[in-house]
Amino acid sequence: MPVDSTTIETADATVAFVSLGCPKNTVDSETMLGTLVECGFDLVAEEDHPHAIVINTCGFLEAS
Repeated sequence: MPVDSTTIETADATVAFVSLGCPKNTVDSETMLGTLVECGFDLVAEEDHPHAIVINTCGFLEAS
């Protein structure tokens, strides 16, 4: 589902991203990161106390 940046309040909104799983999952994570940046979110590290943390994982690999 496309994200409409006009419906999300992104002023000073920060988000951290954790990607777990296989290389295909990394591509999905990069796509999501691009969308978040396009919508105006600032990407930060987990230790920078973001407003939200997105954890992208898969259910196919035991390590995930």
